Amino acid sequence: MTDPRPDALRGPDAVGLQLVRLRKSTEAVRSRVLAAGGHGLEGSGLAVLYHLVSGGPARVSVLAEHLGLDPSTTSRHVAALERTGHVERVPDPADGRAGLVQASALGRTAFEETRALRNRLIAWALEDWSADEVDAFAAALTRFNDVLAEGDPPSHVWRDGAPSLQETR
Repeated sequence: MTDPRPDALRGPDAVGLQLVRLRKSTEAVRSRVLAAGGHGLEGSGLAVLYHLVSGGPARVSVLAEHLGLDPSTTSRHVAALERTGHVERVPDPADGRAGLVQASALGRTAFEETRALRNRLIAWALEDWSADEVDAFAAALTRFNDVLAEGDPPSHVWRDGAPSLQETR
């Protein structure tokens, strides 16, 4: 099976192909950033650290919900980060019987350095773009992601046959 020629595609088909390419690119970038960062993090660990650094200490069940994973999978990710010193367990001030997980100083540093490296790589990829083009790209991605994150699409999307752009608006 050959890939369709990108220049022959239009509308949702062209966007779909670019999303596949974006997914492959972002996975490659993430692997390169994690390897270059030298912090021994995996993608799953970076996702856990993101939630802990941006949201503060959390129960594993809350982390699992944010990550869209089951609690046992999240517990394994947290345990791996705990073994490497990137997270630590602290008592829950609201419930002394429960515990929270928080990013350690090492974890915060690893997250911030990894994020800075990722941002430098993205800045490199966008260096020939104008500020307006970068802002328009970010706005379009935000709008697209917001629609997909809102929930289930209307029923006509699931029927046979792809709707045209006019049918989806």
